[in-house]
Amino acid sequence: MSQSQRENEIELYVDGSCEPQNPGGNGVAGAVLYANGLTDGRSRYLGSGSYMSNNVAEYAGLRLGLEICREHNITSNFTIYSDSQLVVNQMNGRWKAIGRKLYTQVFLDTKEYFYQHFNVPSIKIKWVAGIDNPADAYTRTKDASDFDYAVESDR
Repeated sequence: MSQSQRENEIELYVDGSCEPQNPGGNGVAGAVLYANGLTDGRSRYLGSGSYMSNNVAEYAGLRLGLEICREHNITSNFTIYSDSQLVVNQMNGRWKAIGRKLYTQVFLDTKEYFYQHFNVPSIKIKWVAGIDNPADAYTRTKDASDFDYAVESDR
């Protein structure tokens, strides 16, 4: 997409990672908002431990992105891009969340936040290949001091 096209569209890219192992690694969420010439990209350290997984991190990336949109008063008429088939298909209602895994609760919390604060019918959620997802770069860092803030948890 050209820069002039990007300036006329509002796009939110979201991602999450759990490394060096999944599950049980270090969870990181990333999001990048492109809106009217603005670029706002951020990372959030989620913690580590047996509860952490890539699915948890992917949903945390979506939540981070939605929070960024609200900070810029963007609540409608934009497109969310994720490289997670799980996020795209569950948020679009094609797949159900089953089981008692932590990502199921994170999905339900994120979906509730989405429906409470956004004009959902005006927002598209689409899949994008990981290589084409600029939020991926925000999930790669050397240590927690590189993040905008860290959340410690021993769940």
